[in-house]
Amino acid sequence: TRTIKAQSDATAIASCTVFSGSIVLATTPPVSGSLNIDGIQEVLENVVVQDIGSLVAFGGKDLRRINGNFIYHNLTLISTTDFPVLSTVGTISFVALPSSPNFDFSAGITSVANVTISDTFLSSLEGINLKNADIVQIDNNRRLKNITLPLETAKTRITMAANGVNADVNLPQLTSAGSVILKNISTVSMPSLSFLSGSLSLQSSYMTNFSVDSLSVITQDLYLQDNVQLRKASFAGLLSAGSMEITNNSALTNMTFEKLSRAERVSFSGKFSSVNMPGLTSVNKTFSIQTTDPKFNCSIFDANKAVSIIKGDYSCQGTHQALVGTTTQA
Repeated sequence: TRTIKAQSDATAIASCTVFSGSIVLATTPPVSGSLNIDGIQEVLENVVVQDIGSLVAFGGKDLRRINGNFIYHNLTLISTTDFPVLSTVGTISFVALPSSPNFDFSAGITSVANVTISDTFLSSLEGINLKNADIVQIDNNRRLKNITLPLETAKTRITMAANGVNADVNLPQLTSAGSVILKNISTVSMPSLSFLSGSLSLQSSYMTNFSVDSLSVITQDLYLQDNVQLRKASFAGLLSAGSMEITNNSALTNMTFEKLSRAERVSFSGKFSSVNMPGLTSVNKTFSIQTTDPKFNCSIFDANKAVSIIKGDYSCQGTHQALVGTTTQA
């Protein structure tokens, strides 16, 4: 590990195009002003810049690759970050950057395993062009109103939460992920998403319409909670899910799962006037629909319980009329 205390320390290693350790900017006393690590093309371990209140600019015009972590934490004054040819990083962690309006990654960072961008002054993610990752977390960036990424897969998790007011999330190429967690957003577009090995959560959004019609499998859980403006939620292609919990979405009165066949558990509560699951063949655990609409028709679900399509505890608040000539939805 090389600790950089001043520009002279960085200049002393400029001839080392491949740096074999980590580069850490000094905190005691802290580096101040502007600093660059020009000349270095690859860092085999980490670049660490954290807890420095006097650094205003940092860059490296030749740096193409950081094999380890690029840590940028708690930098009060830094406003310029300039790495024009950087394209590959092991892990990005940019946290608590109150003076950074943007980053200059002109070549575009396309290869990175984990990305955390949290509590920054960013208004754009320009230059963050990752296509495949494990974890992507973008949260608490209050000026960030548009989140558009060419992301195709995220093996573990995507989290988008508490960014700018009326934040829009656009992931046009996303086909699969572990879990997707969305909070406090105004719109989301994931037209190609077809498979989740984890959960899908939409909470406290400002959306009126939510559509993931290409999504066929949610291996774990579906949560729609506290989305008070949500009027329409479309899951036209969904075949199976784990637990399905749809609660406290006061404007959402109708739900249709046209192709849903299997779910582990179903728990809906709200102002539903209709819930349709015409292809349902198996609910292994609890099935509960609680609605304030006294005319809600529970009959089809009563029939499903009677023939053990619903295998666990069953509760449906509404009318219970015998179906004529119909005993199952299967």
